[in-house]
Amino acid sequence: MTATSKSPKSISPVYVERLLGLRDLLKTADSGKPVAAYIIPSEDPHMSEYCPECYKRREAISGFTGSAGIVVVTSDAALLWTDGRYFVQAEAELSPEWTLMRSGTTGVPSMEDWLAKNLPEGSKVAIDPELHTVNSTRTLQKKLESSMKELVLLGPETKGVQASSHNLVDQVWGSNRPAPPSAALRVHPIGFAGHGVRAKVASLRHQLISHLRDDANAAPSAAAAAAAAAAAAAAPIPHLLVSTLDEVAWLTNLRGSDVECSPVFLSYAIVHGRSGGSETKREGESEEDRKARVKREKEMAWTAEEEAKLYEEGESDDDLTVTLYVDLAKVAGAEVQAHLKREGIQVKSLGSITADLSTLAATSGSKSDVVFVDPARASAALLNTLSNKKKDSTRKRAREEDEETAPAPSPSTATAAAPSPPVSSVVKELTSPIVLAKALKNPAELQGMKEAHLRDAVAMAQFLSFLEKEIKGGRVFNEHEIHVELTARRAGQSGFLEPSFPTIAGADSNGAIIHYRAPVEGCASVSSETMLLLDSGAQFDCGTTDITRTMHFGTPSSHQRSCYTRVLQGHIALDRCIFPPGTIGSILDVLARTHLWRAGLNYLHGTGHGVGAALCVHEGPQSISSRLSPTATPLKKGMVVSNEPGYYETGAFGIRIENLITVVEKDTPFKFQNETYLGFEPLTLVPIQLKMVDPNMLSKDEIEWIDQYHATVYDKVASRLPAEDDVAQEWLRRNTRPLAEQLQA
Repeated sequence: MTATSKSPKSISPVYVERLLGLRDLLKTADSGKPVAAYIIPSEDPHMSEYCPECYKRREAISGFTGSAGIVVVTSDAALLWTDGRYFVQAEAELSPEWTLMRSGTTGVPSMEDWLAKNLPEGSKVAIDPELHTVNSTRTLQKKLESSMKELVLLGPETKGVQASSHNLVDQVWGSNRPAPPSAALRVHPIGFAGHGVRAKVASLRHQLISHLRDDANAAPSAAAAAAAAAAAAAAPIPHLLVSTLDEVAWLTNLRGSDVECSPVFLSYAIVHGRSGGSETKREGESEEDRKARVKREKEMAWTAEEEAKLYEEGESDDDLTVTLYVDLAKVAGAEVQAHLKREGIQVKSLGSITADLSTLAATSGSKSDVVFVDPARASAALLNTLSNKKKDSTRKRAREEDEETAPAPSPSTATAAAPSPPVSSVVKELTSPIVLAKALKNPAELQGMKEAHLRDAVAMAQFLSFLEKEIKGGRVFNEHEIHVELTARRAGQSGFLEPSFPTIAGADSNGAIIHYRAPVEGCASVSSETMLLLDSGAQFDCGTTDITRTMHFGTPSSHQRSCYTRVLQGHIALDRCIFPPGTIGSILDVLARTHLWRAGLNYLHGTGHGVGAALCVHEGPQSISSRLSPTATPLKKGMVVSNEPGYYETGAFGIRIENLITVVEKDTPFKFQNETYLGFEPLTLVPIQLKMVDPNMLSKDEIEWIDQYHATVYDKVASRLPAEDDVAQEWLRRNTRPLAEQLQA
């Protein structure tokens, strides 16, 4: 699964009105002076892939509802860049005033290149710095300056007296902009999380201290090295700014419902270091034991006794672990309050993040505080707040209560000045260590994911058996009813919270719209002659699921069977592969595409994305795709990724077969350089329709994989189905028989 979209619709005139209104604002946007272009990304201030309704600014101005894309508006042009997943959808949703820029296709420039080439010298390009990362802002500024243009940051301090917001889209959105979400938070139990917040923070503190030492060792000169070593010896206190919502949720063991289908909540956090630390030798501890303990703590491989001791020590000395910035009304519940106290979490209003970052910047010299910031995830506005010491040191906290219910904080930014690499000792840039820690599922998280997939398998078996029986009996469904009926089966399972993304039920040609979303009314029918692509998932209290199955309720054509078989062969090849430690996903991507390539076919999306444990259905840093990156993260034991090759014929049909898989160690005959090799183990346990398969295209090994997979599905799922559900029991038995037996039936 990736992002979702609505089906083709009539274009509302409101989008044309907003576009005209935005163009009027461009004339005086820069303190009364004009700007030539305004950039509107998909992201919110937390760089979320999926945003609360109040932050869907790109959709509000363009009408395009996909989750990926970026807009540029000038006085005479309106352009949307998006990738191949959304070409069909964007064509249907954009009005004639818009130009679709098909990213990644021949002859289509990047947004930065288009601005550099098409705007006159001296032009100003404006952005809201709360919505762009530090890295993306620097990249854009460099490109613009190379073509004699200027980047202007329209931050909160640029807001006019009469304006409702510094963001130009908000101003044309007006009173129609939705209110920020306000639902209460809930505690994510330790039985599913695996580790408490104190344990997570202790591990992060170790990593931050290690980075400080690495900086000292990497100093470029003897004098600098001596100064850095002296600073390290003075035990500077490291802090970590956490600005993405899934990282905050994972860190605090809290969950919310501010974003549809994702259990996250609008928030920021600062992880606090402490002087001293736990790397010193404890009483009665040998040096060897100390090193082993520190290694376990860094890797979050605590023993139960060590973690219990951590809580005893933390609670006894009132150790402040984290400051959480959130709407205070969301944490008023007794269970959440008790959790916050036990874990040493201080809570402040969402808007007070600005004042606290300013205070850290202003007082760092005397306190030796160091703030680690991830430039790929933190906004340019946040870094500027930390960087502008003199300006921010006089900022008062009087606005905190007023900002408490605001949709977002308003970090200070300097107009026409993108953030430069930090020169102050207060800021150090670092890839957030939470990203990898969150991706490496601990045993409790993996067990929760396995349980979630068993529950999901029961719901899928009940739904698919019902669907096949009803269609065979002559009933005709529509695509929206598919979503309703499937969600009802999932809702019958213990711990179900909501879908993990809006269901993609694409009948026939709609299946070729890679992330199609059926409207409530006017969608296509699903009958005995339909080919259906069904991509869906669930959020359970214990884990997150994501599954795609493609099925035909009549007789598929030979071409459809050939294409389906090639997709299945790619799925099998990836699932069966064994690879050495250090392998990145792009190296494996070719395995999923080779059988399609042999026929001159392909698909325009990645093969696999990471999945959170009772968190977002998309997470990094791991992925499996054809995109090469010098900083790509290798696949590691405990990661969860999707395996979802596909094929799509516009106007005809779409095919995708998706399982979630987890990276596991493999038992191989040899261990080259004494390394344990890795492979995959499927989490998804739902039969693959074999009516669509051309068996003459399959190898013996591929047939063996199909039969073994289906045997595993039956062994694990049959006992979970209610004994009295004869329809689902029989459907599961029939659809997990060996391939040869199914073809003879």
